[in-house]
Amino acid sequence: MDIVPLWGEESTMPKSRPPYPPEFRQRIIEPVRKGRTPESLAEQFEPSAQTIRNWLAQADRDAGQRADGLTTDEREKLRRLRRENKTLREEREILKKSRGLVCQGDRLDPIQGFEFVTAHRATHRLATLCRVLGVSPSGYYAWRRRPLSPRARADVTLSAQIQAIHTRSRGTYGVPRVQAELAAAGVRIGRKRVARLMRAVGVQGVSRRKFQARRAEIQPPPPHPIWSAATSPRSDRIGSGWRISPTSRPGPASSIWPSSSMCGVAA
Repeated sequence: MDIVPLWGEESTMPKSRPPYPPEFRQRIIEPVRKGRTPESLAEQFEPSAQTIRNWLAQADRDAGQRADGLTTDEREKLRRLRRENKTLREEREILKKSRGLVCQGDRLDPIQGFEFVTAHRATHRLATLCRVLGVSPSGYYAWRRRPLSPRARADVTLSAQIQAIHTRSRGTYGVPRVQAELAAAGVRIGRKRVARLMRAVGVQGVSRRKFQARRAEIQPPPPHPIWSAATSPRSDRIGSGWRISPTSRPGPASSIWPSSSMCGVAA
């Protein structure tokens, strides 16, 4: 059976080639099943002998003749699940980073979304960023070609000043201190704008943990024992003509009274 090489016998293999099609693999496997060795086929065609053996083993797995690995369908399903898992992790990371962006109703402000895309294009794909933020790639490219507005140019200057102030403070100044430093330099802007620009350049202050005195838990006082003969300091008088009320409490007005026999009353 004649097998046509993928690029011809005289042609050289390009630097980057597509994977071998399934039809070509099947045509290579058939002569091996009829008795030809992988080494002889490797001398005539491009795949190495080990590659041909791997194709043969995978074909046996797909046919159910071997159970020492995954079939082609299982491998494809595993690759698809890994791609989906990677996409979900990337989208979750983008959502976590974009929590501080301002929304107009239920939608994100497009300008802030485009600025976020520009700041994170080095770590995330453009299509993923635009899909998660709800902005279009065409709108992003149109925004990039558009000249900056006066406020955007002012934001660029303010961002450089904020970074310089934050660097001088050794990374400790937050929004209030940065705003105070800008005001001292004659630049008066709102706190929210300072916070937005600090988030855009990726800087934040160091907050000291406030000390909170921990109060000791106050235990309720134990209940006072019932005034009885067993706990009465005058229990030695019991049986000698004194009676003690079982519900009386200790104190100067204790319910202790003499018996009728002591008062001269006949029993």
